[in-house]
Amino acid sequence: MQTTVSVNTLAVSPILTDQTFKQQITADVNPDRPIREVFPDPVIASHFIDSYNHYVHSPAGQKVTLDANYQTAMAQASNTLLYMNIPEKVHDWTGVKLIARNIAIISNQGDGFDKKALIYYQAFETGNSINFSNCGITQSTFEGFLDYMREHHITRIQGNFEYNHISDFSWLSNIVVNDNNYPEGYGFYGFFGAGQTKGHIKPMKDLGHRLK
Repeated sequence: MQTTVSVNTLAVSPILTDQTFKQQITADVNPDRPIREVFPDPVIASHFIDSYNHYVHSPAGQKVTLDANYQTAMAQASNTLLYMNIPEKVHDWTGVKLIARNIAIISNQGDGFDKKALIYYQAFETGNSINFSNCGITQSTFEGFLDYMREHHITRIQGNFEYNHISDFSWLSNIVVNDNNYPEGYGFYGFFGAGQTKGHIKPMKDLGHRLK
C-alpha cells in the first residue's frame, strides 16, 4: 500500500539567513503603495498601524488601516516618532528601512536572530537604546555590539540584552562609565541583562551600573 503525502503537508517556514535579512532591511520599496504591501510581514504591518493610530492625531473616525497609502499616511504624520515595538516573530523584514528610526524595541525573535540583531543596529544605529531581549544574543555578538559602540563613540544609550545567551558581562568594564563622566565619549546610561540562559554568568565588577 502506497501513501501519498502532499508537498504542502511537509512545507515549513524557510530559514531566514543573515544575508537575506540584510537584503530585506536595506531593500528599497515603493512608499506610494498600501501599507500592507509596503510591509509584507503582518507583524510589522499591524504594529505600524497600532503605533500610527496611537501617536498621530488623525481626523476623528479616520484611523489608518492596512489599505491606506503609506506615503499619504506619513505625510500626515510629519515628523512624529511612532515609538514602535516589535515583540513577535517576524519572517519578512522588507520595508523596515522606512521606519527604522521609529522602532524602539525588537524582542522575542528567538535564537536565529543572534547575528541579525547586530546587522540591524549597524545598518540603522537609531534611537537612544539597544533593545534585543530574547533574541538569541550570544557572547560573540554581545562583544560585537560593545566593539561597535567603542569604534563609533556611541554614547548615552540604554541597553537591554535580557533573556539571551551572554556568559561574561565583564566586557562591559571596557565601555560602561558612570552617568556624570564620559571621558571617552561612549557608554550606556542604563543596562539590563537578567535572565541569561547559558553558561556561568560573570557579573560586572567595579562599575557605576548594576545588572537589573
